Amino acid sequence: FSDFIAIVSGSKIGGQVTGKAPVGYRNKLEDHSIIIDPEIGPLIRSAFIMAKSGNYSIRKLKRKLFEMGLRAPRSGKELSKATMARILSNPFYYGEIIRSGKSYSGVHKPLISKELFEEVQLMMGFRKKPTVSKYDFAFRGPLTCAYCGCQITAEVKRKPSGKRYIYYHCTNGKGYCENVVWIREEKIEESFLKAFEKIMIPEEVIKYTQDIFSKSQRKEEELRQAKIYALEKERDKLQRRIDNAYLDKLDNKISEEVWNKLDSDWRCEHHCVSLELQNLLESSSNKQMNEGFKLMKVANTASQLFPIMNNDEKREMINLVLSNLVLRGTTIEYCYKKPFNLFVGVTEIKKWRERRDSNSRPSA
Repeated sequence: FSDFIAIVSGSKIGGQVTGKAPVGYRNKLEDHSIIIDPEIGPLIRSAFIMAKSGNYSIRKLKRKLFEMGLRAPRSGKELSKATMARILSNPFYYGEIIRSGKSYSGVHKPLISKELFEEVQLMMGFRKKPTVSKYDFAFRGPLTCAYCGCQITAEVKRKPSGKRYIYYHCTNGKGYCENVVWIREEKIEESFLKAFEKIMIPEEVIKYTQDIFSKSQRKEEELRQAKIYALEKERDKLQRRIDNAYLDKLDNKISEEVWNKLDSDWRCEHHCVSLELQNLLESSSNKQMNEGFKLMKVANTASQLFPIMNNDEKREMINLVLSNLVLRGTTIEYCYKKPFNLFVGVTEIKKWRERRDSNSRPSA
């Protein structure tokens, strides 16, 4: 097992990396790496997509995948329920590996996104939905500890007088943080308010930015439409192959065994292409751009709005404008997301253009 860990973590044991790749991957002996199996990999990806839909139990899912061509490596039969469950709960497929309770980033190419993996864990019952606290803590979630990387949580403390206060502190989930300090919610809100007060976005800058983004968005939309057209052609081509192969089987031009293999492979490809096409058709870059400018204008008045926002609105504002939020002692550290980093302290369009042009140049 340690050899297997070495492959995905990039380390070597005894000068050589060995170990068997999980289902959907292959060992590349030339450089001791792990690559996606071109035949089985798409089936594993489809397994996660189907599991997310909520329409499949483990039993139905393994049966469907068997029909699509997924076989147990040794017996050639359906995967067992235990094996199917292990696949769906293995973080290896989104690029991480757990060892001794710690998570490591693998060097292999992920088959799925982490978001899809997390949704499957909830949908299949591998993980329970988090319990909802009776208190809606405004700033629990975006903050992590600068020293150990654990989440910052919140607790309500009641004074002898009966008055309640909310304090934030590191969860110390890894057990070795030596900098667990408690900080009042009011101080955290004050830090965020100061961050928003630094953002200055004159209306002329918003208009100028909107004009630039509109031109860029038109080009992106053209590329999106071209990709949609290409995917539609690929989907239709695969459907013709599926139909023609079936006719060839009826005319005894190909054997049942060959037809099963071709039909399974092409249906898997057809499914993946159709999903990608559906995602593109449902996306709307213009809508996202318009929403972005609405939020941009909100951010321009964030320092006035933030104190009167409810907790959900405060979290949305924080996630919109700030990133890399950490609590170091009693101080909150953060970065401004793009494009808000260009608007910090800018009061006129000339200064904004200078900063934008400087920011766009490659670093030396």
